[in-house]
Amino acid sequence: MNGLSIRTLVPGNPTEAGPWRPIWQAWLRRHSSQPLVAPPGMGAPERGHAPLEAAPGNNVHEYRRRCAQRASARVGGLRLR
Repeated sequence: MNGLSIRTLVPGNPTEAGPWRPIWQAWLRRHSSQPLVAPPGMGAPERGHAPLEAAPGNNVHEYRRRCAQRASARVGGLRLR
């Protein structure tokens, strides 16, 4: 590599013997945001409002069905009516 090494590219960067993963994980913990919290459950069962349906809802399935129908109606780049 034309006489270059990591020590010349990153001067003053200490090298440590042993596995790199614990050092990397510690760095990630120091520089990461707080852990993510799970979203609340759907609906409000304590107020008598159960979820309408399981995810993904019917609207997603209906949209995919319509897209598939439109795609199958096209022939050679032309839309049949």
